[in-house]
Amino acid sequence: AKKAVEAMDMDKTGKVTYSEFMAACVSMNADLVESTLWSAFKQFDKDGSGTLSPAEVQQILGGGQLKHMLPGGKSAEQLVSEMSGGRSEISFDNFRQHIMGC
Repeated sequence: AKKAVEAMDMDKTGKVTYSEFMAACVSMNADLVESTLWSAFKQFDKDGSGTLSPAEVQQILGGGQLKHMLPGGKSAEQLVSEMSGGRSEISFDNFRQHIMGC
């Protein structure tokens, strides 16, 4: 417990303020979200290339069974291009930005 307090005590007063506690909680949540997104991305990246191809996106969408979920009836290629800024594959950064909306 002492190490946890030391880690959260940003101003080194020996006490954790509400703001310091909340900052630590937000940081922990961000790490959990990042880890979860990375796990999902690795599952989707079937060939282990570190990127998602249109074929992998199509596989995620159930071979077209979930195509109705794509906005405006876009193809997997169009979605990949949109998410990657015009490139032919989606990087983890592109994936995270798209999912997180930032």
